[in-house]
Parts: sequence; C-alpha cells; structure tokens
Amino acid sequence: MDGCTPTGIGGKHLELSLELEHFLIALRDPATMPALVQMICSGGGVRQALMRFGPEIIPHVAAWARSPDAAWDDVNGALYALSKAVERWGETLSSEERAVIRDVALLYLGPETMRFSTRTHTGFVFEDAITLASVMRDPELLEVLAEIAEEGHEVLDGWDPGAAAGLRNMARRGLSGPVWEIPRR
Repeated sequence: MDGCTPTGIGGKHLELSLELEHFLIALRDPATMPALVQMICSGGGVRQALMRFGPEIIPHVAAWARSPDAAWDDVNGALYALSKAVERWGETLSSEERAVIRDVALLYLGPETMRFSTRTHTGFVFEDAITLASVMRDPELLEVLAEIAEEGHEVLDGWDPGAAAGLRNMARRGLSGPVWEIPRR
C-alpha cells in the first residue's frame, strides 16, 4: 500500500485498498501502523485507528508527511492527524515528539508546500500546516504564523488576492488559538 499516490494501490484499486484498510483497522495491531499511515489520506477511520496506538504513531506519520512519494492528500491527512495528536496528548508529548511535529509544520509552512501540482492542493496543505501550527502553540511556529499573516509570504506569491487574504486571516486567527478550518464564503 502506498497511499493515495497515482501509482499506488490506493490510486489504482480503490475498492481493494479500502477492503485491506478495513482489515488492518480491525486487527488493532501496532504492526499495521506503517500500512495504515500510508492510507491516512482515506479519512477519519484510519486516523481514529492510528490514535488508538498513542503517541508512538508520531514518527510514522511525520515520516510519511515528509516522504517525496506522498501525494498532497497523503500530506494533508498526515498534518491533520498530527494536529489531532497534539490536541489529544498535548503537554504529555516528549520534547522529541514535539520537535518532530514542529519540523513537519515548518516544512509545509514554507516553499515545500509549492511542490504540489495545483494551487488548490497547495492551499489545502498550507491550511492544514497553519492548523497544526495553531494547535501546537510553539513559539517558532507562532512566529511563522505572524509572518504569514502579513503581506508578502513566499507561498502566497501570485495567489488570487481573495484566497491569499483568507489564508492570511486563518494564520492571524491561529495566533489567538487553534483553527480547524478556513471559513468558506
């Protein structure tokens, strides 16, 4: 199983991958973590199953988020799962786990986000990176949110002014507390 990438089983044989996913979830076996992580793009069922394993999912999810093989929806699912992990386990996370999560957030709050093929995909990943930063409340991430909230952030260069303003506003709200989605018009 290699996620929602166009060449992976998740992209070619959706019904088969969903059947396998259901079996993996039902096993409740930590040995299934790597396969579940690679199907994190499929939604809440996989994320909930992973959460049952506790903070030990963090290195697996972070590695998938950083993988060059991860499609935009893989990264989106990983960022969302990391946000939920921070929300769930908060201050009980070790400094190493928090550093791993912070590094993933920093990666996708910068130019790495622009590796995705469309502005829409880039926007979805950027939104989830803003969410993760807002949930972590890490000083370095809050500093980046403050930079995004101002005009001229490199990821937003050349964007439609309305879309860029919405993301800057989301970053601004993230400075005050966790944001889970951008308000839709």
